[in-house]
Amino acid sequence: MSFSITRHVTNILKVGPRMAWHQMMTLGEVKAGTLIGTDAAGNQYYENTKTELWVRERWVVPAKRNFDPSEIPAEWHMWIHRTDSRTPQELKAQLPQSQWIAPHTANTSGTAASFKPYNTTEPKVEEWAPKVARRGA
Repeated sequence: MSFSITRHVTNILKVGPRMAWHQMMTLGEVKAGTLIGTDAAGNQYYENTKTELWVRERWVVPAKRNFDPSEIPAEWHMWIHRTDSRTPQELKAQLPQSQWIAPHTANTSGTAASFKPYNTTEPKVEEWAPKVARRGA
């Protein structure tokens, strides 16, 4: 993390105290940049190519505090990881929309909503139930 007091104070003054507090609670630092867009979940995507380090110039400010990175839709994931330099708004204008594409859902592994398989076949191995004999009899 590139941290300096002057950079930190400058970014707080640019984004305001409320947004600075939100970023400190979600990102762990305060960043200032240009708002590129917002996804359906309310996550905001920013870019700052002037003052940020080379690989840290694109970031997402999550809408809620307990943010899971799998909540980032595929088109924004492509933009934030530089797979495609076009924003999702530019992609929608240039590419045809297919009807078979499902809306984005977050990964639910490790939560109560995760898939739990169950077995419908009979067990193939019998359980061992030991027979206890009395000692000294």
